[in-house]
Amino acid sequence: MLSLAVAVLLFVFTIIGGIFYLVPRLNIAPGAHGSTDNPLSVPLTLTNNGYLTVTIGDVSTSVDKFVTDRNNSLIRVILQYRGTGTLKAGESADFSPQKIIDFPDQKTVSADFVVVVEYHQQFWPTALRKRVRFRVTPDASGALQWLRPFLTDEDRKL
Repeated sequence: MLSLAVAVLLFVFTIIGGIFYLVPRLNIAPGAHGSTDNPLSVPLTLTNNGYLTVTIGDVSTSVDKFVTDRNNSLIRVILQYRGTGTLKAGESADFSPQKIIDFPDQKTVSADFVVVVEYHQQFWPTALRKRVRFRVTPDASGALQWLRPFLTDEDRKL
């Protein structure tokens, strides 16, 4: 009887482990850029670190605050990205933001925004969303550093 209970427990844990093994793993990171580039013009790299194919749907950025050296700013603006498609395991794709507002000859002082990617994983029953908050601030030398602070409850609703 004990060996049957152990076998059943082993079976259950194997099934649960298999499900977690196949859980979607989508990574969002800034693409190649210079240390003073406008953060809203930097391409975003989406990487499928999972084992099944994912289909990318809507990609958007909710800009909470964006400030330039001449005190021009954007607050509460949504930027859309174009170029949906599929990513197989280990593949990456870059998305460039649709430029709606430009501040020519101005340097970015800071930016705070959330990127939301809606995607569907092969064999997964529902659409999923990945959210990442970025905070871009200058360091002592003036180069912009990209930070990933915690998401807020408000971010999780986007």
